Amino acid sequence: MGKFFIIYGDEPFFIEQEVQAVKSAYSSEQVEVMESQVPLSHLYQNVASDSLFGARKLIVINNPWFLLKKTEEKQLTMLWETLETLKTVDHALLLYCNGNIDQRLKQVKTICKYADVKICKGFKAWEQGKLLAWIKQQLQKAGKQVTQEALLALEHTGGVHLQHVAKECEKLCIYVGEKAKIELADVQAACSGSAATVFKFNEAFQQANYQQSMELVHSLLEQGEDPVRLIGLMASNFRFYLHALSLINEKKSTAEIAKELQKNSYYLQKVLPAIKKGFTIETLKQSIIHLATLDFQIKSGQIAAKRAVYLAISGLSGPS
Repeated sequence: MGKFFIIYGDEPFFIEQEVQAVKSAYSSEQVEVMESQVPLSHLYQNVASDSLFGARKLIVINNPWFLLKKTEEKQLTMLWETLETLKTVDHALLLYCNGNIDQRLKQVKTICKYADVKICKGFKAWEQGKLLAWIKQQLQKAGKQVTQEALLALEHTGGVHLQHVAKECEKLCIYVGEKAKIELADVQAACSGSAATVFKFNEAFQQANYQQSMELVHSLLEQGEDPVRLIGLMASNFRFYLHALSLINEKKSTAEIAKELQKNSYYLQKVLPAIKKGFTIETLKQSIIHLATLDFQIKSGQIAAKRAVYLAISGLSGPS
């Protein structure tokens, strides 16, 4: 009986891991890649035919069209015949999408009943605890321990962009060599360029340091950093600061704030004093509105994205 896998979601790193896990059970000669717009008649013929390199094969399609848009009844019939045929052979079919699929589509609902479905979701901006645990796990797989300061610094290098964070972890493990425990100085030395600058930018941003933030933004843009991503980073920071200050005003303890915000307690102990000193609820609300306006102006073509980043830094106004 054949195997059928569907992998999709919003986290490319996890999707790639799952795809490689399926492929690892087959030799390179047994893997056959078909185009995303493949006619269903061709897919049926491939499923029904033997492999030239043995009794079984793995057929792989990235972003198959029939998972992403409505299909005609004739095409649906061919698709069902293909899946029924797959049950009678020793082949495997792997469909994966870089994004979500429309579960409202008739064929998608039925196809998913046939398949081993894996949904790859990334970490949300507020899920710091889960992200830190994942980073720590990546380092432990490489036989490394990590200090809390170094762990937080690694998080700041890439945020929830796991492919970037994973590369920095790999680079860091090579840098420290036989050293068993990774420290903050190691992260600062190994994670150079854009990654290190993002870390420094986050620190300057937390302290409402207008001049240093502007210099670091300029450096990041010169290194090719996406200006829209930087605006998103600032917006995420402002929302976090606003939520944190609101909880502080409610006389919540650090432990209660950590639970509410899903943030690490050690991290909050370090950043809350700077946030209290550098921002107020009113200025943060104004800054969030300012960023929303800039985002609209970028999307409507009224302003260049790079210029919008520099204007966004003006939101770093201290308490009045």
